[in-house]
Amino acid sequence: MPEIKTAVIPAAGFGVRFLPATMEVPKEMLCVVDRPIIHHVVDEAMKSGIENFIVIGGRGKESLTRYFNIHPELEQHLERKNNTEELKNVKAIGDLSDRFTFVTQKEPKGLGHAISCAKKAVQNESAFTVLLGDTIYSSDNIPVTKQCIEAFKKYGKPIIAVEKVKKDDVNRYGIVGMEPITGSIGKVTKFVEKPSPETAPTFNGEFYGITGTYILTPSIFEHLEKVQPGTGGEIQLTDALAELSKQTDIYYLIIDGERFDVSNPTELVKVSLRLAMKDKKMRSEILNLLSDLKLTS
Repeated sequence: MPEIKTAVIPAAGFGVRFLPATMEVPKEMLCVVDRPIIHHVVDEAMKSGIENFIVIGGRGKESLTRYFNIHPELEQHLERKNNTEELKNVKAIGDLSDRFTFVTQKEPKGLGHAISCAKKAVQNESAFTVLLGDTIYSSDNIPVTKQCIEAFKKYGKPIIAVEKVKKDDVNRYGIVGMEPITGSIGKVTKFVEKPSPETAPTFNGEFYGITGTYILTPSIFEHLEKVQPGTGGEIQLTDALAELSKQTDIYYLIIDGERFDVSNPTELVKVSLRLAMKDKKMRSEILNLLSDLKLTS
């Protein structure tokens, strides 16, 4: 089976929960520890074997294009200052510039519509991955994207990454019904976009929500073109997947790892702390800060 080497990253939303910061800075460019959110997404994808990226942006997202590009003036400055490590990092980002294609979504009409904007760029691929531009994973073992790719190689069907969702959060996610094959993989039996807990499907009494990583084939585009606006008046990928599932099996994968949904300022602070605590240099200083805050609270 051909290797999956291309990722589509939707990044066209307004970032309303981060206003007023996102009036000038795209949500995907907000910093988590030492790099923008989208850089974390790209890092995880590259560790999974992804080589090419299609970023779906909108007006006001030009900084995404500038970031993943060469920075000759900055490189010269760092070289003069003998900032060796910083220079190495900046050059590494510039070296990725020819791997990126930027496509404009003229108006935000939902995740499904954003993905449909990538049709020309990926229509000749046997399969591609979709990675949300505001979702970060951390795994001590195999990267989550690679877990999904390996599942696709085994079953040859679209793969949807899922995880357990708390009852109070069900109405924030696409929720799936499940028919297990192995411990973490099985067939999706139902898709429901942002349901109430009373109408959401469950498995063994638990709710499972879509995390934001997908392995899809170009067959999804015909369904995205036909699907009518759903929840919020947007073209929902979940609705297109439900239609696709009438023609072919779609598989779920329960992820092995942590997912961080950087959807609001509180989550941004939480993921920054969680990831910073994995850095030995930062850990002790953060623990000291937390101790001080506890004493003065």
